Amino acid sequence: MKKSENTQHDVRTLRIAPSRQSHRFHTDASGLCWPHERRSRIFAKLCLCGLTLVMLGIVARVAQLQTAPPQQIANMLDTQNSKTTLLARRGNLTDRHGRIFATTRVAYRLFVDPQMVREPNTFSEHVGFALGINPAYIDKTIHDALIKRPGNRYVVISKRMTDEQVVKFDELMANPPAGKITGIAKEPILVREYPMGPLAGQIIGFTGFEGHGIEGLERQFEKIMAPQLGRVSYWRDTRRKPLWVEPAQYQAPQDGAGVRLSIDAIIQTLAEQHLAQAVTQYKAESGQMVIMSPKTGEILAMANFPSFDPTTYSKVESKLYRNRCVTDVFEPGSTFKPFVWAMATQTGAMRPGQEIDCTTSGVYRL
Repeated sequence: MKKSENTQHDVRTLRIAPSRQSHRFHTDASGLCWPHERRSRIFAKLCLCGLTLVMLGIVARVAQLQTAPPQQIANMLDTQNSKTTLLARRGNLTDRHGRIFATTRVAYRLFVDPQMVREPNTFSEHVGFALGINPAYIDKTIHDALIKRPGNRYVVISKRMTDEQVVKFDELMANPPAGKITGIAKEPILVREYPMGPLAGQIIGFTGFEGHGIEGLERQFEKIMAPQLGRVSYWRDTRRKPLWVEPAQYQAPQDGAGVRLSIDAIIQTLAEQHLAQAVTQYKAESGQMVIMSPKTGEILAMANFPSFDPTTYSKVESKLYRNRCVTDVFEPGSTFKPFVWAMATQTGAMRPGQEIDCTTSGVYRL
């Protein structure tokens, strides 16, 4: 009986008494953790606090580098940041029917980065022969630029490439000699063109190399037709390729407004042709002609002879730039006689068809 009781007692003990190994996983009735689990939670909290402090330190360091970086890092950042001007077109000048007197189109400028030229001995020959440029001129241009400013990475070879040169350059870069053509590129520029040539040259005027109006209506309407260039600042990699652009560093370009004139290109052409014939026939030095609409007073044509082509304005004398129809002062002379005759006939002092003897001196009173 004792043995049986002991056995039953042992069974009850096994059923009721908790195992010692379960102490690390359970809590008591009050909800308190056992010692081992409490240590685990404390360790986790310490790790979380340490990680938070590390992250705060990293954020603070990034903020410091962003706002006030050391000089050495600032110099490195400056070399990785680029600023580019975004082109915008100047407004067109057209006649009363929309025919274009002056417009703007995209052309290209050729430049070289001397530090990226791998084969300087053969570089000029390959580029020069392909584009029709003297290789000696290319060598001299690069050499002079480096002497003037050592380390120069932007040397202009051609300020404005012809359309044929652009095509040949693209072909050259598409199939370059192995390792021979590096460090050269073309960049877009905007150029002013005058499709009608010398027609109304004194009226239209011309722009300078920077695109600002210098003479004629190009200068008169400068504020209206001038574009607003855009700007963008971006980060680039070691190969000078853009990485990203911040929205605050982008300013969109805005084209200039166009101007439509009262001039009719057809009437202007006829006026200049007849004026040139008259000046040549009577061996005069120059001549001017103005054609107006009798109903509205609009100027339909304003011709000057001799004229000039605004595209090649630098090849003519500056005195030809002047629109003498509006800038020079002339004595009325015979042009005022119709007004005198109209007054005489209207007041009855003279009859239509009556002749006035002008061979003798004297004063006529009306």
